[in-house]
Amino acid sequence: MKKSTLLLALFSVILLSSCKKTADADTTFDQFGISFTCPDGWTVTEAEDNDSYYNIYVEKDGSNSSGIVTIVLWNNEIEPTKVLEIMQEQLQGQKIFLNTKMGESNNGKYGKYEDLTSNYKMNVQTLPHEGIFHIFVENGKTVCITEQYATEDLKVSKPGFEKIKESFTIK
Repeated sequence: MKKSTLLLALFSVILLSSCKKTADADTTFDQFGISFTCPDGWTVTEAEDNDSYYNIYVEKDGSNSSGIVTIVLWNNEIEPTKVLEIMQEQLQGQKIFLNTKMGESNNGKYGKYEDLTSNYKMNVQTLPHEGIFHIFVENGKTVCITEQYATEDLKVSKPGFEKIKESFTIK
């Protein structure tokens, strides 16, 4: 797997896309063989098919919000430790992120799926950010879900992260 493919998957320029939304209501994202609840106050800003993988970006609405969930989905099985290694390497190589520190990898759970997780911390300019990678293989697909937020925004982002996580399903 080419590192550039994973880099593009994780750090593509965010473009407007569709998450049909009614005022003050959750919506359901259902494409590419996955589904999850897009919480009220969050928007799917990109959902694209890149031939060998899919990118889905879900962002917390508002100029003072920093929560983002990035989902990268491959229709084949890739060893989670390899995906984590490449994702961490790519994150550390980004010039916009300063003082990047990676946590240990652990076995965990993302909703109903057993996963490999790893936390990270960094600064975007001078603002501290944190994130976590969730990587798992299910039904012949490999999924890497990244949750990232400004440290000061965790309280407002966490309910959205939880709603996406608890509703996430691979078909």
